Amino acid sequence: MKIKKCYYFCILYCRNKYALQEVNEAQDKHRPFNNLYELSGNLSDSIEQELRTALNRETTEDDTHPSPNDRFRYIANIDSAAVSYDTSLIRDLFTDWNGITAEMTKEVEAQY
Repeated sequence: MKIKKCYYFCILYCRNKYALQEVNEAQDKHRPFNNLYELSGNLSDSIEQELRTALNRETTEDDTHPSPNDRFRYIANIDSAAVSYDTSLIRDLFTDWNGITAEMTKEVEAQY
């Protein structure tokens, strides 16, 4: 597997409240990390606020891509005759979801 290419995605995922909590707890207790992709919990108001802030921010000169706010504005007037919504899960795209998430978790763990 091309773990290095997936590593950055995993690091972004680690901004997730539960993943960071797991990383900190595992380090404090000197134990292996649990699979960072299988963690769950209730979203707090602060997470909802952070999401709203990230989605509504403006593009800055330092950005390499438009902000989500600008992307939404750019596509607002695009007409589509039929919109098909995909309800499948991201894990459905992988033949061995458990294997790749376990390997990516180990890669993150090695960085700590």
